Amino acid sequence: MLRDGLAYLDCTGSGSETRAHLIASDDKRLTIMFCAFDGAPMILRLYGQGRSAHARHAGVRRSRSKFEEVAGARQIVRLSIDLVQTSCGMGVPLFDYKQERGSLVALLDGAGRQQSAKILGSEEHEEHRRPADRLFP
Repeated sequence: MLRDGLAYLDCTGSGSETRAHLIASDDKRLTIMFCAFDGAPMILRLYGQGRSAHARHAGVRRSRSKFEEVAGARQIVRLSIDLVQTSCGMGVPLFDYKQERGSLVALLDGAGRQQSAKILGSEEHEEHRRPADRLFP
């Protein structure tokens, strides 16, 4: 949590749609939604202006210390919150969490330092700078 918002550490292996949309849009609008998958139903939405910075960017080093070390850490996404809304969430199904997938960690641990840097560096390629939905030119 930040004074006026929040930040999260985004990892490779999930696409880079948030970053692509933030780069492509003029208003930098971002919505983060949380859903309760067990217990009482609830949806929480945080609306605001977003920005992202690659985890290797010099200005990110200080922020990185606030996050645990995670294999595949790609970028920090920040949201300056303008509006918070909740809704009932009664339409959200119940789910049971089983476990994390070990695939990304195994890939990066087994790849060695040079190959890991190459895999993570591929996230900076041009296709990761354009949204997959092509809403923006």
